[in-house]
Amino acid sequence: MAELGRSVFGADVAGAALLQDDGTLGPPCFAGMPPVAVGRGPVDPFSERLLQEVEEAGGTLRLSGPAALSALRLPPGHPELHTFLGTRLCGNGRTVGILYVGQRRPGPAWTEEDEALAGELGAGLGEAVAGVQLLRDALKARRWMSAATSMTRDLLAPDLDEPLRLVSDRARELSEAHLVAVMLLGEHDRVRIRYARGLHSEEALLGREFALEDSAWVRRVLRSRRGQVVAHLPDVERGGFHEMSGADLGPGMLIPLQGQDSVLGALFLGRLSEAPRFTEADVEVAGTFARHAAIVLELAAAREVADKVQRLEDRNRLARDLHDHVIQRLYGTGMSLQQLAGRVDGDVQARLETAVSSLDETISQIRTTIMSLRTADEHHVTLEKLVSEIVSEAAPLLGFEPLVSLEAPSGEVAGALAADLAACVREGLSNVVRHASASHVEVVATVDRGGVRLTVRDDGVGIRSTRRSGLANLAERAAQHGGTFEVETAPGAGTALTWVVPFPRQRTVSD
Repeated sequence: MAELGRSVFGADVAGAALLQDDGTLGPPCFAGMPPVAVGRGPVDPFSERLLQEVEEAGGTLRLSGPAALSALRLPPGHPELHTFLGTRLCGNGRTVGILYVGQRRPGPAWTEEDEALAGELGAGLGEAVAGVQLLRDALKARRWMSAATSMTRDLLAPDLDEPLRLVSDRARELSEAHLVAVMLLGEHDRVRIRYARGLHSEEALLGREFALEDSAWVRRVLRSRRGQVVAHLPDVERGGFHEMSGADLGPGMLIPLQGQDSVLGALFLGRLSEAPRFTEADVEVAGTFARHAAIVLELAAAREVADKVQRLEDRNRLARDLHDHVIQRLYGTGMSLQQLAGRVDGDVQARLETAVSSLDETISQIRTTIMSLRTADEHHVTLEKLVSEIVSEAAPLLGFEPLVSLEAPSGEVAGALAADLAACVREGLSNVVRHASASHVEVVATVDRGGVRLTVRDDGVGIRSTRRSGLANLAERAAQHGGTFEVETAPGAGTALTWVVPFPRQRTVSD
């Protein structure tokens, strides 16, 4: 354009500057003179000043003589001019640049006809520039959308390990950013950097956290759910993210990752201080990409949850099979052997009791396996469920249904305490089957905020010796939890086993 202007007007020198994406004029290109260092950085003050003078004059400006031209404040190295003719370039209803020509030697001043021609040339060139810019923006938007479509396909592939990496790298490439970071919003308004790439900032940023209140810019974007650009990041972000990056960042763009129901976080794109600024057009196309990316991230997370649920369901199904089939059969076999042991003496009885102890140990190991297979929620079992299952298993061997009395039946026990409580109920009923010759059994259990209390009482013949291995085992289980175990028995007056254990300090009970 500078060469065209110089040719049309027969000028000694010419210069042209175009509006950049961020709305500022870039450094001019010259014709008829060597390059001039007119300014530093992406914004050229000479071009900006020149455009301001032209627009204040109505869109075209004619100047003649050193006194009039001194107002232009030509930069060092620019040839002295005796005449000046400038016009703004307008296209699509807006200013897109500036064109000027000048004569280095004294001569005739520019005429009104020259000024009118300059205005027409500025309008024609401006429309051409605006058309090229529209085409460029359309191609940029197309690249963003194409990347979003491709990203969706890649993110939904079964072998993708890190969707954040894919989202970030595509955005950094398309925006020509030097640094990209994905920030995810967590609990208590804490923002965590889940991914970062560029400017060797990965180690400095990855995994770092900051409070949302420490970053006004991030807080504003997440709460407004609108992307924003800044010309110089330190002007708006002195703490929070910028403090952690340690990079000499200038232009920045922050786009919220808006999911279907909530904001997941934000996508940050930054450039070095000397780089061109981001524009509102960048925000628009990047925002579409970010919304697409957020939904895909939600889908990827949902897929991961579904896979985890499937694995947990498989584990729980195995745990149920072990409990409902294997343990019940072993328990029934053990109770039958206990009954038989009570009818024989000597070596046969000892061998049967050894076999029963071995079965008890096997059942205990299987229950431990079941607990490790089940989900965290299923580690908690209600008092009613735990006691009723064991009583139902023992009823056929007793020949009658034990009386069950529960206080706070919906109260929950968990972990090792649940396993030990189950062992106590089972051992208490096993003693009745083996030794008591009872016609009535009562199981009383209580769960409150203090802990668990269990009593198994029968009307049998009583226990001749309280030093049985099974009873010693119950006492040991109680001691491990900081509790107590007591045996009350008398010949012909039945037996009462009482097992009392407190909850661990961090546990609470659901009543």
